Amino acid sequence: MEPSFPAFTSFSAPYLAPRRGVHIIKMRQVEHVRAWIGSTTGYLLFGVVFTPHDDHALLEQLTIERLRLPLQTPSPIDNIFEDRRLEQLYNLSLNTETGDLIYPHVRSGQGEQWAHHWIWLAQELDVEQTLETLHVAACLLRSEPLINGLTAAAEAEEGPASIMAIGVMRRMLINLKAMAWLEDALCHHWTDVQVRDLVAFAFSASKPDWPRRELAISHRSADLKSHLMESSLWNSPRCAIDACYTPSWETNLGMMWGLFAQSPVIARVNSPGYLESLWCRRESELIDYLRDKGDFMKGRLVVDVGSTEISGLEGVTRHDPEPGFLSTFPPLVMVAAPQRKEPWELAMLRAAAALRLICVFTSDPKLSNDLAETLANGHIPPGPAPTNNPDGWETYARVFKDVLGVTDAKDNSLPIKLPDNYGPEEMGKDIEFAYRVPDLSSGVPALDDILVAFEWFRTELAGLQSERDIERIVINCQSIDRNAWMSDPGLSHFRGISVLRFPYPLWFLQYAGQDVENWPLVGDRPIFTEYLDSQFAWMLETFLDPKDARKWYPQDSGMSLSDKLQKLCAGQG
Repeated sequence: MEPSFPAFTSFSAPYLAPRRGVHIIKMRQVEHVRAWIGSTTGYLLFGVVFTPHDDHALLEQLTIERLRLPLQTPSPIDNIFEDRRLEQLYNLSLNTETGDLIYPHVRSGQGEQWAHHWIWLAQELDVEQTLETLHVAACLLRSEPLINGLTAAAEAEEGPASIMAIGVMRRMLINLKAMAWLEDALCHHWTDVQVRDLVAFAFSASKPDWPRRELAISHRSADLKSHLMESSLWNSPRCAIDACYTPSWETNLGMMWGLFAQSPVIARVNSPGYLESLWCRRESELIDYLRDKGDFMKGRLVVDVGSTEISGLEGVTRHDPEPGFLSTFPPLVMVAAPQRKEPWELAMLRAAAALRLICVFTSDPKLSNDLAETLANGHIPPGPAPTNNPDGWETYARVFKDVLGVTDAKDNSLPIKLPDNYGPEEMGKDIEFAYRVPDLSSGVPALDDILVAFEWFRTELAGLQSERDIERIVINCQSIDRNAWMSDPGLSHFRGISVLRFPYPLWFLQYAGQDVENWPLVGDRPIFTEYLDSQFAWMLETFLDPKDARKWYPQDSGMSLSDKLQKLCAGQG
């Protein structure tokens, strides 16, 4: 007898809807506009710009009130120039239903929304399409209520709100100047520089960053890394070198151009292999434009030196007078590094994540368990699955059938289930992370990979974070090749992690010649290329020993596991 299924009318989740289609160019343009506005005004003032100006007085008052919202939070430390308040202003957002302030994950002044902006800005638009986005963004920034509100706040009284208003106006002027530069640069004939290079360079003009660099070095890594490591420039907080830069939410493109955009001095080291590198040619061509045609930074200096003259650059950056100021640079960064998984472990993690996603839509742990067992026994319900993968429920059925095979349960009872007391707190975590699942409609990335990564985040990474100060995630590709990256079952969660929108910046680590940037699913994430031993000594990879991760899973996951599965986790299987 065929089982009956409830009607899951809520399974058409808008945040999991496909992003492809004929309107992708317009979508990119909209997101470019949002990026320019968001980086200029912050997200508390974002709505003022997009609201029709039917009531100027109301919008001006709203601007002033929004400026004061960060003052409701505890006073931050090291806030001499209200820079920490400005950081809050630019990254806080407002829950329009409850009126509560939403605090994002902030890295070096950039909240998680910046990750969204950087990803979209790395998407290619042609010259005309980019010019159109600039014109729209510039028109929107000519918002009289916003400008009048900022002016009124700056003039009304001395204090934090006044300083923050001046800070916003300063940011607006910097961005408008960078946008004007970009408008001219887009009309120039380029050989190697791409439109998205120009966009990333201009967008980096006002990005929050610390410490401020005084010198950026354009060089061919294969030629000069050893010479740079021997100089005082390598560990200088005032010198921008790619291997000593810790990006926040930037893409690889944003990271590379961010090295140069804010540096008042750019040194180009003309080593024998410099122009053999496409990256170096792009840097060199843009540097020539800054020197000969136009620049948004007045007085920027371009210096050309030979590969034997690096030591002459050491006097360009100043010595900080404060004892101990960033005495270790780059500062040590704790990064979570995922490790390979066993086949039975992958089956368990996939099933757990699939149960959590089903429960997001049923809001009923028992019903979710029953549906999973029904799927494991080959009965496919009608209607859409929780995610928009092409095979729909078929993939979920296989996932549950696979975990049945791990324990060979005679009664076909799932060896992993949601517990009866799986309450609102746990469901809330699942709902929050479900928003981070990407579009799966093309079949790439695969749902199998997404599910393992989902569960890795929910349990293993959460456990690491509770014990150690995890700041980033790094996927170390040095021991694998492109074929293993795409086909090795033990790396399933690596592939899933590469596309999930984690609340942590994600990096890749490679050796020279691996060309990880061209591997599927990697996208435009920051990639660190190791040429010399100890080049990235500041990057501290941390992880749970695979045996410990399995041993602690029953407790950390909050799932109900069969005796056989618990023994496997304990290493007794």
